[in-house]
Amino acid sequence: NNVTTNYTTLSNAIGAATAGDTVKLLKPITLTETITIDKDITLDLNNQKITANFDGNSQAINING
Repeated sequence: NNVTTNYTTLSNAIGAATAGDTVKLLKPITLTETITIDKDITLDLNNQKITANFDGNSQAINING
């Protein structure tokens, strides 16, 4: 059962995802805060780029899982 929902931010999409879901980027994004992934999901970049636009001492994506 594939359900497609478009979210305005990667953080919202990851927050709504449940274990086993795939979050797929539809366009390039720029992060202005650290994104934490703490569940068993797949992040499909779909040939898109994630760019971090904040202090170089911060992590763009933190994976805990």
